[in-house]
Amino acid sequence: MLTVLHEMSKHYDSETQTFVASFKVIYIAPIKALVAERVGNFTNRLKHYNMKVAELTGDSQMTKQQISEASIIVATPGSGT
Repeated sequence: MLTVLHEMSKHYDSETQTFVASFKVIYIAPIKALVAERVGNFTNRLKHYNMKVAELTGDSQMTKQQISEASIIVATPGSGT
């Protein structure tokens, strides 16, 4: 979580209180159950920042638009990332 917050801070303008650049954080989890847990955790903790968190596993796919809209993608290894 600290690494995610650190990366977010690199793109934050304190004067306008907005994120000034589009960025992606890719978080790799070893199993699907952990992916779901991390997505829920990140979504809950970052809801005040309007960060879009997406899940990508071997059982799911993402469109180009979904990838574009997500700031954080939580994935399993070999899930098409």
